[in-house]
Amino acid sequence: MNILKIQDQKITLVDQVEERLLEYFKTQGYSLGDVLPNETTLADSLGVARSVLREALSRFKMIGLIESRTRRGMVIAEPSILGGMRRVINPTWMTESTLADILGLRIALEIGITDSIFRNITPEYITELTSIVEAGVALEGNRYAPISEYDFHTKLYEISGNKYVMEFQGIIHPVMEFVKDKYKDFFAPSAKKLEKEGSVVSHAMLLDYIKAGDEEGYFKAIRQHFKIYTEYLSQMKKLNHPIMKNNPYYAAALAYIKEHDLNSLSTGTHVIEEGRLWVNIVETSLRPASEALLEVHDAFIDIQIPLSGPETFGIKPRSECTQPRGEMDSVKDILFFDDAIEETETVTVKAGEMIVFKPDTAHAPLIGSGPIRKAIFKVSV
Repeated sequence: MNILKIQDQKITLVDQVEERLLEYFKTQGYSLGDVLPNETTLADSLGVARSVLREALSRFKMIGLIESRTRRGMVIAEPSILGGMRRVINPTWMTESTLADILGLRIALEIGITDSIFRNITPEYITELTSIVEAGVALEGNRYAPISEYDFHTKLYEISGNKYVMEFQGIIHPVMEFVKDKYKDFFAPSAKKLEKEGSVVSHAMLLDYIKAGDEEGYFKAIRQHFKIYTEYLSQMKKLNHPIMKNNPYYAAALAYIKEHDLNSLSTGTHVIEEGRLWVNIVETSLRPASEALLEVHDAFIDIQIPLSGPETFGIKPRSECTQPRGEMDSVKDILFFDDAIEETETVTVKAGEMIVFKPDTAHAPLIGSGPIRKAIFKVSV
């Protein structure tokens, strides 16, 4: 048992015990149901107090790797693969990046079980899905009442026949509801755009593909069903782009926003880093979309924050803009486009919320009606 002796002093003693025990279980070939040495033997072999050993063992018991059996002692058991995740998953403890990653995982998982759904589908499952769809409460923008959404997609996971897929759905459901509520103002314009285009894919449509046995059609449809969420993930990816993620001025701008009351700043320019970072507090009027112009910048990132009320922005990838109004003004760092705003995506930002535009994104600000006070941060790339 000398192989259990603790060597590494760089991590906590309990962490070291945990690592050594895991290595020991593996190298000694312990299998399900095998009896482990008692606590005294393990503690002596590790050279630690039983209290330290028990804390390490409690971690294994928490995930189900070890169980205590009457007259047998501790035995190896099948751990709960997702048990640890279930205990700690709480959307209020997660960063926006983590929430986005979990949403992306859920989407990839549901698209990925397409083959299993069509392989395992039965008339009984179709009847159950039909009942769920008929009883479902559909809201605007391809949204459903939480119970309708949960029941339909949970049934799809059940049809896949994979218990971990089903368990995962139950674990992340609260996260999905949190994301939908937190970012509803982002999702709403995207949903309306899909409705206008006639490209919304409902639960009933997905069910029709299943009934028809059209796996290829279903695969395309389920991807479209999640369109508003994949657009959100695309936006999050842009926010985590290296041009901003590794930019000290962008970090300084976020710190300034956190530490200052922007509403208390006077109208005009407030320099934060000479020539690299400043904020303009502007009081102006909103305008109809027909009067708005798309604009881009080469040398600066824009962080725009409406302060007195909501503001709508037209957004279009710079690469898709085709009607530049002259050349880039290198002094003012601005180039306008005459592309029709009606052909762009629009996003409405509430007072106090921010929207970020990199040089690769054309944006048409100040869409709406009435006066507005706003902050525009200019962040050097």
